[in-house]
Amino acid sequence: MLERPVYRLQKTPGLSDFDYKKNVSSGISNIKSKVNPVDLMSIWEIIYKMVVSKEYITIKLLHDRVVEEIPYFNVGPRSLTNWIWKIGFKFKKNSNRLFLMERTTDFS
Repeated sequence: MLERPVYRLQKTPGLSDFDYKKNVSSGISNIKSKVNPVDLMSIWEIIYKMVVSKEYITIKLLHDRVVEEIPYFNVGPRSLTNWIWKIGFKFKKNSNRLFLMERTTDFS
């Protein structure tokens, strides 16, 4: 009888798959949630510049503009959408077209 197959059958001490995934996903979410307030304000200013120049704002156009103006910005379009939500904007669908607008808070 070979020792190698028996060795593989022994349970190795350590984290289970569930615990490992839980630790990794919580670590990733902690990294993603750390947002520099200066970057948020820069994105806010870029959005208002685009509004003043009456440009139609999409995530792709906004992402391209942010990457152009902030050279160290290395966040994808999906994360940029989450950041836009944190700033206080949202996309609203009207007549099959998405419009970027400020979220209003209802305290009633």
